[in-house]
Order: sequence, then structure tokens, then C-alpha cells
Amino acid sequence: MVQPLTLQERGVLYRLRKAGYRQNRLPELTGRHPSTISRELRRNRGQRGYRPQQAQRLADTRRRSCRRPAKLEDPLVHEHVEQKLTQLWSPEQISGRLRARHPQEPRRWVSRQTIYNWIQQRAPHWRTNLRRGGRPPNAAENSATWCGLMGDRTSSIAAAATETGKVIPSSAKIVAARS
Repeated sequence: MVQPLTLQERGVLYRLRKAGYRQNRLPELTGRHPSTISRELRRNRGQRGYRPQQAQRLADTRRRSCRRPAKLEDPLVHEHVEQKLTQLWSPEQISGRLRARHPQEPRRWVSRQTIYNWIQQRAPHWRTNLRRGGRPPNAAENSATWCGLMGDRTSSIAAAATETGKVIPSSAKIVAARS
């Protein structure tokens, strides 16, 4: 990706232009592509010509204005998210409710991850309202032992059938393995 010009590079461009160098010589002297130099001089020229401080200010303004606003900057969405966090709703619940409440307005939809990111970056005081304080689930909660799988152990249904000598239908074996 092309890096924007720095203030120092803009200063070099200004000094080279003041020293009388033509625009077609600037790319080889600065190590930048000719179109980058041409675009820089064209976009950031003021009434008094090209000036590095003014060029930096104009570039920064353009960069800020082209940014898409965050969904949580919408006051209605922001208020709804904060209200539901106060009521101890999870980001998953909030996201689902916004989507159901505004089916024809996708700009009001916010993913659960957007809410988590917002809490992490801009509103850390809401972390206390999250389950597990915003921490990710630990490995034990996700392991097979906690999901009811018994591994190499015999299920109580299979043990009882073995003792009585009865045959277990295959569907019961599957249910027993899952429970």
C-alpha cells in the first residue's frame, strides 16, 4: 500500500520547487512515483502556491472526512446499546434485537463484535456488565468433558443393559453417547 507523504517529504518538495526544480525532476529526487508528486502538488495548492504545512493540514482534513462513521456514533443506536448494557443484556442479545427491531434499516444493525470492540476501546466501564467481565471463555468451558461427552466411560444406560443382559437399540446408544 502506498504511504502518504509525511510533513518532512512535503517540506523537501517545497524546498526543491523553491530552488527551481521542475515537477518532472521531483520524483527521481524524492524517490516517489510521478503521479504521487503530481497529485500532491495539484491537490494541496493554495492561493500562495504549495506550502508544506497547509498541504499537511489539507491532507489530514481529507483523510478524516472520508472515514465512514462508526455505527455506534448514531445517537439512537448508541443510546439503545447503553440502555441494554445497563439492563445486563449481552452484546449478542443487543445485536439480535436491533436487527429484529429495524429490519429495513441496516445502518442500525450492529454486530456483537462491534459492541465488544466499542466496549474494549472506548467504554471499558461497561466491561463489568458483561458476563465473565468481558473475558473470553476459558478452555475448560469449551472442552468436550464439559459438553456432556463421557469419553471412554460407559454410559449408565449401557451399564444397566449389560447387567440385565438386554440388547440396546442403536438409537439409544447414540442418545446415551450424547448425554
